[in-house]
Parts: sequence; C-alpha cells; structure tokens
Amino acid sequence: MAVSLDASPRLRRSCGVSGWIAAAITALAAAILYIPVLSGLFSQWATDDDAAYGLIVAGAAALLFIQRRSRLAGVPLRGSRAGGLLLACASALYVVGTLAADVFLVRLSLPVFIVGSIWFMAGVAHLRALAAPLALCFVAIPLPSALVTEITMPLQLMASQCAAAILSLVGVPVVRDGNVLTLKYITLEVAQACSGMRSLVTLSALVAVYASMRELPLRRVALLAMATVPVALLGNGLRVAVTALLASRLGADAARGPVHDLTGWIAFILMAFAIFRSESILNRFRVRSECVQSEVMGRLKVAGRTDRSFSTRLGAVAALIVALAAWTHARPIAWPATSPAVASVIPLAFGDWAGREAPPLDPEVARILAADEYVHRFYGLRSTKFEQRVEMDVAYYAKPQAGAAMHSPLNCLPGNGWQVIETRRTPIHAGAATWDVRRLVVDRKGYRIAMAYWFQNRGAVVGNEFHQRFRLLTNGLQGRPTDAALVRVMALDTPAGHRTIDAFTRELIPTLARALGVRAN
Repeated sequence: MAVSLDASPRLRRSCGVSGWIAAAITALAAAILYIPVLSGLFSQWATDDDAAYGLIVAGAAALLFIQRRSRLAGVPLRGSRAGGLLLACASALYVVGTLAADVFLVRLSLPVFIVGSIWFMAGVAHLRALAAPLALCFVAIPLPSALVTEITMPLQLMASQCAAAILSLVGVPVVRDGNVLTLKYITLEVAQACSGMRSLVTLSALVAVYASMRELPLRRVALLAMATVPVALLGNGLRVAVTALLASRLGADAARGPVHDLTGWIAFILMAFAIFRSESILNRFRVRSECVQSEVMGRLKVAGRTDRSFSTRLGAVAALIVALAAWTHARPIAWPATSPAVASVIPLAFGDWAGREAPPLDPEVARILAADEYVHRFYGLRSTKFEQRVEMDVAYYAKPQAGAAMHSPLNCLPGNGWQVIETRRTPIHAGAATWDVRRLVVDRKGYRIAMAYWFQNRGAVVGNEFHQRFRLLTNGLQGRPTDAALVRVMALDTPAGHRTIDAFTRELIPTLARALGVRAN
C-alpha cells in the first residue's frame, strides 16, 4: 500500500539563516579537523602499493554519491536520535585514536561521523539511499599495518603449502621448509609481497565496488565477499607454483622482474574472473526471497513529514565538530622536560659496554620514522676485546601522534627488502623485573641478523604494539606524559649473536629507564 509523502522542496531545503550559519561552521570545523587526516590518506593511496586500491574505491564512492543524489529529492528529512549515538561513537574513535596515536582509528572516525550525521539530521531513509557510497568509504581506508603484518605471515605459509601441493600434484619434486621451496635446480622463498594479502584486499575492494554499482542484495554481497578468501588463497598458491616452475626452467630471473610481475597480473585477472563467474552462477540460482524483497522495497514509500528541527540538529553536529577541533588543537599535554637530549643521557659507556656513534640515518628512513630524536650506535663488550658487538637504535617520541608515532619493525622491515624468518617473545631479566621483548630473525639476500625490539616508557617495557598504544591512551587520559622510545638491538644470527643481544638488553633497559626518568625531572 502506498503511503502519502510530504516532500516539499521548500520545507526540505529552507533551513533559515541559522541553518546556513551552522552549515558553514560545520564545514569549516570539519576541514580543520579532517584535512590533515585526508592528506595522509591520499598520500598513502598514492605511494603505498598495498593501499593503492583506495583511490579507485574513493572515486567509485564519489561517483555513486553523485548518481544517487536524485533519489533524495522525494525523501523527507526525518532526523533520528539514534544517529546521535553513532556521532558519540565517532567522537570516541577520534579521541581514542588521537590519544593512542593510532592513525587507523582517526581515519575510521570520519566515515562513522558522516553516517552518524546523516542518520541524526536526515534520518534512516537518506541513509539507505546513500548506503552504497558510504560503505565504499569504509572499504577505502587501508587496514592497520599491525593487523596486516599479523595476517601476512600465516598467509605466506599457506601460499607455500598450496604451491608445494600443486607442484607435487603435477609430478614436480619439491621440498618445502617453512616458506622455502626447494626444487631440482633452484630454491625459492615465498616473500611477504607474495603472501596473497594484496590480492585478497584488492579483490575485496573490487567486490565492494561491483556490488555497489550493481546494487546487489546484501546476501549476495556477503557470499561474494566470502568467496574472495578461497579464491585469493588458491589463486596465489597457483601463481607461486607457476613461478617456481618457470624459475626452474628459465632461471632465477623468472622469479623477479617483468616475468614475475606478469604472472601476478595474470593471476589477479583470473581470480577476478572467478569471482564474477561465481556471481553469475549465483544470479541463476538466486533465492526467491531476494526477488520478493526487491519487489517490496521497490513499492515501498517513506511515510512521514519533513522534520522542521533540521537546523537544530545541524547546529548540534556543528557544535560537536567545533568542540573536537578545539580539543585537538588546544588539549593540555603533559610534556617531558625538553633537556637533556636522549643522546646525552644514554652513555657511550655503561657496565662492560663501550660504544661509538654510527653513521646518520638515510633522510628517507628518518622521514618515515618521524622521531623527535634518534640515537644510532655500535656497542662492544670490552671483556671480549669487542668481539661481541651489537647495533642499537633508539627512536624517541616526545609527543606520539597519529601519523608520527612508533610502529613495530615488523611493519617497516619488509618495505626495505627484509624477510621475517622467525618471530617470538622472550623474557628478559633486567634489574628487579622481568620484561617481555620481541625477538626476530630477518634475512635480506642471504644476510641474516637477529634482533630484539621493544617499546619503553616510564616504568614499562612493552613488546607488543597494541599494548603500547593502550598505554599511550591511558597515559593521555590521565594527563601523564606520553613520551616513549622504540628500541632495537641487532647482531648476527649466530648463537653468540643471540647471547650478546640478551646481555646488552639486560644492561640497556635499566639504563634507558634512568635516561627517560632524567627527562621527566
């Protein structure tokens, strides 16, 4: 049954002078609040191959929004208080992300804020009409690097297992040791870039864009999204197997360069074809309830009159954004003392260790680190006539913030060509306490080093990036200084090298604790 609809353009668009003022204030405050966030987002889309899909998804979202504006012409403004709860959640995400220096949470707060604003000011009918472009806004946000790292390593193992199974199935002798495939004439290692993570994320984004353009039912979208996982895993395993075969026949050049890139593109095209082919199969055997649901939704009209409190709700949203912008730029920060510098309070000699300054950082590496101070040294054990040596990095952040904060070496090492061979947590007895630090073994072109790293601030040593962000959040909420350091200690991957790292770490942790304590006094 059709229901009468009040869709008077005059009532919908006449907000009065106060409404236009509120809209202008909202736009200005939102620009102040989110332009730095959007700038960083576009920069990552343009420079990070793993996030490049975001440009296409964002463009599709903008195109869909323009196309669907006409659908709003006959829909009344019926704001909902439930949208206010979502606005509160968006504000909490922004505050937590800012205090914890988590750029993903800050970025995520933007589409949540947009959805909450539409729901609060215009109502659920407008939200349904714009559901597709709004969903793409969420998809366009790159996953947090820490999460990608945790997922990538298991995917590497799955890719090598799948490739070994395919090679064995076609009668090619292969021995798999972890991520290393040994064939008759060549040995290949499944790198992190070949884990299939990029294919999985890009396929998921492609499905989201396709489903939005075609306006597929939600059930169909869910089925396609679930299908991307096995398709990406099997397709990537097949690509690794083909690469191994080509390398065994044509030489190691087939595992890198143009041939390697070509096999990657062919594999992705085949995976996309498999996804869309599965959609056409589903289209033949679609559930009848979907047809009934579409028919009912096509006849349904939105009931009710335009809400005359639109200007008031717009003013409330403006006040919230202004408050967040004011808090961001004027929030009180418990700063540590500005002197002395970290380099001067970490001695060149302590215990049985003596050190010397290492060469300065590469400018590009320094830009990525974005640390306030950086100490890079070599230390040797005097009792062994410096036969036992380590390399030490300390990146100090006086005020960690989203986009310029500490991050796990697991996130940046692969970008510099290092492959993570082993990772584990190791207890270190330092002073009167026992702390867990993260231990790695990494390899680049056959050169292996062992590494221990941790995050250290006042009274705590943390080996987990998520735990460190939680500490930043709690310290920020309590008005305590949030300064902290990321520490790395490296040596050759030998039994003696591992022992040297442990010995140096036991001495360094209390020394660095005293150094940070000096800055607080």
